[in-house]
Amino acid sequence: MHAGPVDTDMASELTLPKVRPIDVVRQVLSAVEAGRDEVLVDDMTRQVKAGLSDREGIYLNFDPEHAVVAAR
Repeated sequence: MHAGPVDTDMASELTLPKVRPIDVVRQVLSAVEAGRDEVLVDDMTRQVKAGLSDREGIYLNFDPEHAVVAAR
């Protein structure tokens, strides 16, 4: 799950848009039910992801044994 600022006490002084906690929970539960590996809960995280790469994140299919061999 990836999220920008969530409207909690910790982010209460931020003046930028925040996602409501209930919206985060709903999206995450929906993704779990659908078997999705990744949840981008707000526009900020969707824009960041779009600006990074079109490829699936390596952490979703990370193989530590392959990483050790590749590093040698």
